[in-house]
Amino acid sequence: MFKHQGLNTLDKDDVVVFSGNVTNFLTEVCRTEMNVDFATVSLADAIGHRRTQNWIAMAEDSFAQGDFDAALQRASGAMAIYLAHSNAHDTVFDDLWPLSPFVDFDLEPSFDHFSDGPAIDTEWMSNVRDFARRATARIDNISDRVYLMARGVDMGAYDKLAAIAPHPMLMANGLLQFHEGPAHSPPTADDVRFCIDTVIDSALALRSNRPPAWQRHRTPSTELTVTCGAEIVVFPDATSPEVIRQATQGEILETSPQSRLVLDGHYVAVLQDGDVAYISEHCVEAVSPDSSGGPPDA
Repeated sequence: MFKHQGLNTLDKDDVVVFSGNVTNFLTEVCRTEMNVDFATVSLADAIGHRRTQNWIAMAEDSFAQGDFDAALQRASGAMAIYLAHSNAHDTVFDDLWPLSPFVDFDLEPSFDHFSDGPAIDTEWMSNVRDFARRATARIDNISDRVYLMARGVDMGAYDKLAAIAPHPMLMANGLLQFHEGPAHSPPTADDVRFCIDTVIDSALALRSNRPPAWQRHRTPSTELTVTCGAEIVVFPDATSPEVIRQATQGEILETSPQSRLVLDGHYVAVLQDGDVAYISEHCVEAVSPDSSGGPPDA
């Protein structure tokens, strides 16, 4: 339209017509060429990390239902999950300590040897330790921000997200705990939409701006064949494990060097998008050397 006929100015009616035409075109192309419902396509699909995408999808669902508090919590959870994933697989910053992302830098132990001297004033030492704690917190904050800026994250938007949304903590087992963010008025629809979009934009920036990683040394792993449909979960706790996705029969999974967990049942650690996850060992079996086309792991 623009190329062949030209257009000097746009009025409101033109915008409505063009918007409808583009939407109809994309909807039809997705249906006929890719057999995909255009309404289900999201920019979040380009992130390439299933668990993050699950949390974003949950945030979108809560937003659509008008549950803004739940939407914010799930959006901030998605951000925490992807930050941890990105940090774990970004090898460049590993050698830039103390500018290594999300690794605590602690000054306080540096002052421990002073406490052996009887002449040191207790109040003075307490002030020094307080200074060390505050300096540590500031250095940690700076290192995190350097990492995010280097990977192209919009820090203005990121700070607004942190000011609005609750603050999640990713535990060692991969599960999330939430702490309330700064006190503020109830979130508006615009606030929630902004936060969800910021999470998606930030994750895409982290993904696209990560430099090619050199191969880390890793313990040889075993390939497993899924023998029956089974859930891949974050952590197989006894109550309601968070499901990342459903594994399909015949699918090949790679085991993680992490040892097997035994809770209510037996689980084996596998890699999902490069992160540790778990699947029931009753639904997998080791791939034989013949079927893998190579020698067995040493």
